[in-house]
Amino acid sequence: MGLISGTSADGIDVARVRIDGTGAVALERFDLVPLPEAVRTVLFELFAGHGEVRDAARMHVLVGELFADAAGPFLDGAHLVASHGQTIFHQPVATEFCGHPVRCTWQLGDGCILAARTGLPVVSDFRVADMAVGGEGAPLVPYADVRLFSHPELWRVALNIGGIANLTWLPPLASGQAPRAFDTGPGNALLDAVTRLRTGQPYDANGDLAAQGQSDATLLARLLEHPYFQRRGARSTGREDFGLPLAHSILEQAGGRTTPDLLATLAALTAETVARGLEELPRVDEIYVAGGGAHNRTLISMLSNRLSKPVHPLADLGINVDAREAVAFALMGDATMRGEPSNVPTATGARGPAILGKISLPPKS
Repeated sequence: MGLISGTSADGIDVARVRIDGTGAVALERFDLVPLPEAVRTVLFELFAGHGEVRDAARMHVLVGELFADAAGPFLDGAHLVASHGQTIFHQPVATEFCGHPVRCTWQLGDGCILAARTGLPVVSDFRVADMAVGGEGAPLVPYADVRLFSHPELWRVALNIGGIANLTWLPPLASGQAPRAFDTGPGNALLDAVTRLRTGQPYDANGDLAAQGQSDATLLARLLEHPYFQRRGARSTGREDFGLPLAHSILEQAGGRTTPDLLATLAALTAETVARGLEELPRVDEIYVAGGGAHNRTLISMLSNRLSKPVHPLADLGINVDAREAVAFALMGDATMRGEPSNVPTATGARGPAILGKISLPPKS
């Protein structure tokens, strides 16, 4: 079983995955279990750096309990739970702290609670092992992308548009070239935040509001000056760069811009930065998209127009567009229990392979 609550924190993705003796993978069942609104409220306070340490400690336990509840209907016959948890802080670039350079990441959801509640071994806290060997701790999903979506002859990209957008470049199997991956910048995070602040709705369903607006070239150019967009190579980001504080700043600069115009501009920002990321790659034959942004018709249309080529849903390759990350962590958890590395150093910038995650064992009966 793979479990994750992504950057959008809208709910817990739960995937039940069967891996047979040949290594073949089949998604047996998938569900999205919504997070209670009170929990989301506190999470967004923590994202913004406004919560107290006691709130984070309590949420670490509560997220573990909520993940166990979500896993319950999937437990029959299961052997392992792999839980990414909920990221509340991700700082892949070293910052001086108490006189020392520190890089860190924090995912909530205690593995011991999951193990006690489910009665199964649990692998959790995946990102730290990659950071310990010099990586950015993200993106990690390329391990599964390489295994599931590589083609003998075609140069593919697996694109995920969640709160943050990231891509995995998959050279043909026979090419001998290493895969590459990185976060391109915001996916839905700014779109969702501005929608909530302006309308009270959690997100712009299907991109319908954005479709009514016009992208503002002046604001878009200003947003593209963000320092993250100057980075190249293995890189990752999060709400620390593209979260609620930036959304508030955008609204302060909005002037008389309408909500549809702001959302159209933010959709254009995601499309443009994804396109620029794709332009860093030597060759791309096919692009497949997953994540919540795959449902935003306005965003996908902008991206296709910017690229002058179609963007296909990941479902065309046999995986539900919403299940990709949960499936990936199920595969990474399986690798960990077999003692195999599951980071991709060319994606994270790590010095070498790392066995990811921490193992929590259930109580003895």
